[in-house]
Amino acid sequence: MPADLPGGADLLSASALAVELDGLLFHRGTGRVDRDKQNAAVTAGTWMLRFGWQETTESPCDAAASVIALARSLGLVWPTRPCRRRGCRVSAAVTVSPEL
Repeated sequence: MPADLPGGADLLSASALAVELDGLLFHRGTGRVDRDKQNAAVTAGTWMLRFGWQETTESPCDAAASVIALARSLGLVWPTRPCRRRGCRVSAAVTVSPEL
């Protein structure tokens, strides 16, 4: 669902979890805008995780595992499966939250 935050977030679930993916094209020199957006989210009670190009291309399993771990700590669980990368940190889950 869309976020009502300055600049919006890339993903916001019903469990107040925002995930921001900072791409190369629009996130050079936008540090202040991103910090303002993150501060607004946290002030509104939203947990925000931010990942850049490097994290999502070089270690996507670690980024996904971080999102899943925080979501689970907030009570949101959905089916997941590890990818084929050696050492993938994404663990399988079979319980789906009623909010989904």
